[in-house]
Amino acid sequence: MRRADVIRYYIRNPAAAEATLSAARRRASETRQNVEQPSPCPCLVAAVPELMFASRLCAAGQALGVAVRAARSRDELLDAARQCSGVIVEMTLEWDDPAALIALLKSSTPAKPVLAFFPHVQTELKRAAQAAGADRIAPRSQFERAMRDFFAEVFAPRRRAADDGPGEANAD
Repeated sequence: MRRADVIRYYIRNPAAAEATLSAARRRASETRQNVEQPSPCPCLVAAVPELMFASRLCAAGQALGVAVRAARSRDELLDAARQCSGVIVEMTLEWDDPAALIALLKSSTPAKPVLAFFPHVQTELKRAAQAAGADRIAPRSQFERAMRDFFAEVFAPRRRAADDGPGEANAD
């Protein structure tokens, strides 16, 4: 049946048009009720000293479907860390002591993984991140790979733990 014929039919038969419209509304209503509400976008919070690095983090997150929030203060970072799935700390942070922030994050939200970045020439910052308890530490030169790995670790289903039998230790 052509479109024009369908339109003529409904013009001539308003009761049929109303019945079809009512059925369509009912199906749409049932569909809306049965559809799961989308889960909120996964997110990370980042403590970074410069806008350029923050924009790189946001772009990397967006490419992987993860929202990255840039924190500008200790309070903002701690508040966001409670809501987000993980934390990124740049070890050259100027508005606070990054190692102290990591230690505070690990004590207040121990289940949240922390990724620390540092300039590759400043190995003392790497040692400070390790001592503070960062879960992952990477030089800025390995930014892209480290971000992908961290996002996968934080947001991918943890099947390995389920695959290990009771009492078996993970070899990693």
